[in-house]
Amino acid sequence: MIGDIMANERYKHLSDIVQETFILGCPVAIEKGALLSDTVNNTTILRLRLKNASKKSIKFLSISAYMYDAANDSIIKSKFQEFAYLDLEVKPQDSFGDNQANILIEPNTRKVKIIFTKVVFTNEEVWRNDAQEIGVNFPEQESIEKIGSDLLSQCKREFELSGMSGVSSQNIKFIPVLQDEYWQCSCGYPNNNEDKTCLYCGMNKEWIFKNTDIIGLTEKLKEYNKKQEELSEKQRIENAQLAEEKKVQEEIQKEKEIIKKNKIRKYTKIIIPIVTVLVSIIIIVTTVIMPPIIQSSNYDKAINLMTEEKYSEAKLLLNSLGDYKDTEDFLKQINEKYLNTIATGNGYTVGLNSDRTVVVVGTNEYGQYNVEKWTDIIGIKTTYGNIIGLKSNGTVMAVGYSEDEQSNVEKWTDIIAISVSGGHIVGLKSDGTVVAVGANKYGECNVEKWRDIKAISATDRNTVGLKSDGTAIAVGLNEDGQCNVEDWSDIEDISASYRYTVGLKEDGTVVAVGTNEAGQCNVEKWRDVIGIKANYSNTFGLKSDGTVVAVGSNGAGQCNVEKWTDIISISPDSDFTVGLKSNGTVVAVGSNKFGRCNVGEWTGIIDISTVGGDHTVGLKSDGTVVAVGANQEGQCNVEKWTGIGFSLK
Repeated sequence: MIGDIMANERYKHLSDIVQETFILGCPVAIEKGALLSDTVNNTTILRLRLKNASKKSIKFLSISAYMYDAANDSIIKSKFQEFAYLDLEVKPQDSFGDNQANILIEPNTRKVKIIFTKVVFTNEEVWRNDAQEIGVNFPEQESIEKIGSDLLSQCKREFELSGMSGVSSQNIKFIPVLQDEYWQCSCGYPNNNEDKTCLYCGMNKEWIFKNTDIIGLTEKLKEYNKKQEELSEKQRIENAQLAEEKKVQEEIQKEKEIIKKNKIRKYTKIIIPIVTVLVSIIIIVTTVIMPPIIQSSNYDKAINLMTEEKYSEAKLLLNSLGDYKDTEDFLKQINEKYLNTIATGNGYTVGLNSDRTVVVVGTNEYGQYNVEKWTDIIGIKTTYGNIIGLKSNGTVMAVGYSEDEQSNVEKWTDIIAISVSGGHIVGLKSDGTVVAVGANKYGECNVEKWRDIKAISATDRNTVGLKSDGTAIAVGLNEDGQCNVEDWSDIEDISASYRYTVGLKEDGTVVAVGTNEAGQCNVEKWRDVIGIKANYSNTFGLKSDGTVVAVGSNGAGQCNVEKWTDIISISPDSDFTVGLKSNGTVVAVGSNKFGRCNVGEWTGIIDISTVGGDHTVGLKSDGTVVAVGANQEGQCNVEKWTGIGFSLK
């Protein structure tokens, strides 16, 4: 919220507010703050993002703000101005307050000192600071980087193995300090010695002191390096064995080729006299058997194109094959496993060129244009203000909004699929493990122990994983039961949305858990479903016959899909839904605000995107792009784009 206000042209940023002094036992801390000038009303606004640094829930807070001018002189002789935060229900370690604008009585204020004066807990206990104590400056801690990069890496490996819930390794910033009356955590926050976990970040006291000790870390690093050497040696031996086996197979193949050539020479005289007979047979085969041969040929071409990572061309061929063999399964791989070649965000549109570079139009509020140096990208994803690119070597790129550090993906490797939410990004690795970065307030990034995962779905506050045995696993907020997937079985696809989760079973039926306040979980009667989409308060199912079913909120008519036919892909947004037909045309229902449903004249479309904005974008088979809807940021200015998609000709 603070970042959003600062980005508004109406408000001028005057200064940041950082907590410099602390009172031991104070139940509240400052996470972030700013002084802003309202250029319209000529007032100065104090905004604070606060944190409950206690073990109890808070319902009331009062603060005193001491105001100073640009020369650091006190402005008002009465010393301070009081503010209150009312009707709260803030749980331990939760953030609050950044939606409250505190207007200062002195518009010339350029610096403030904040004193917490009273906190009332939900159990009616009260913490007071009637003496208006400002606290003390604790000694500056040494950076954790002082222990060296190797030991720091080992420290973070130990953290990943610890399984601490709701705690981020990004809080390991300093070397912890132990004094007679207090200890300072690696995040920098001071705690009473009797506190076994940091009241600010939740870090375990015993663990952080043990795992930042240089002697102990050095021993663990030696053990780790020894194990890595053993694994490397094992891999070297396996590679040598494979190379030897390959060499033997090549020799066998050479012998087969020699035998084959000898047979051809032997039967040449027999083949020539029967040419006339063969011609007759060819005529019969051409007339009677050619259609299946064409299907088989196109199918083989599509598989080869997928192997060559030319997914758009493969998609075109597969769409023409109907239900031939396992065409549907391969289409599903292209549509879901290998990310999009077009994507939409809040006020912007992204395209993936056939040369594997990326283009963007629309807003650049969070640096979304910083993709000009990206290369070798094979898929793109977008969220509120982020663009994420998956490279062919399994690494990941990210730009844009990163208040929760969700763009810190530069160390990821071996990634084969990505799922994103407004606050965190999740990556599926080729070995079936999962990584995640970003907001972890509810434990939504605690996926480090997951194994044998074949699909992932991230939504705000939750992450869901599909295991290779057809079971599911989930982490994050569970107040509506949206993580209660442990009894699911025979699942082949998952889709998570805000406060609920949907699963597609192998037999074409669908299951759902979580909130059902809009009827979005009423899927128990669905049959013959081959694809699912959970979106806000709606759930959509694509059936094997190309029809679509939908449940949930329908205030704008976004669920009126019962007449749709020949659908191969669905792209729903909060109050409108778009469907792609097998013949390359597009249909849409729901709110037509900004004209975003005006897709009736589109043809030759092979991909669609609506998620994240008030506009609809379509990728054509010739590599051009069309767009309708809101264009105040220029997000629909795609008419000059060409060559979008993989190796389109």
